[in-house]
Amino acid sequence: VFVYQDWEGLQGFAGLTGDYLAGLFVRRAARSRGIGRALLTAYQTQINYAPHYLYMLKGNLPAARFYESMGGKNFPEQNRNKEYAGHDISEVIYIFAREL
Repeated sequence: VFVYQDWEGLQGFAGLTGDYLAGLFVRRAARSRGIGRALLTAYQTQINYAPHYLYMLKGNLPAARFYESMGGKNFPEQNRNKEYAGHDISEVIYIFAREL
C-alpha cells in the first residue's frame, strides 16, 4: 500500500497486488493536486514500469481521463461485468505497458 499524507492528514492511497492495482483513491478535496499522479508513479517505479493493470467503474470519466493521461490504454474486449453486493457492476480495464 502506498499512502499520501500531508499536514492535513491522509489524502490518498493506492493498494496493489503484484501487477494489479486494486485501488487508487484520492480524497475529493485533495484532487487535482498531483496526488494520484504521485501515487501511481510511486507504484510504477517500484515495479520498474513492468506491465500492470486496473479495473475502474464504467462511466467514471475523470478517472478515465487521468489513467489515459498516465499512459493507460483501455481494451474494451477485456472489460467485465460482475456482481457486487447483489448489484451488477460494469468495470473498464486500463493496462499500462511501455510497448502499448
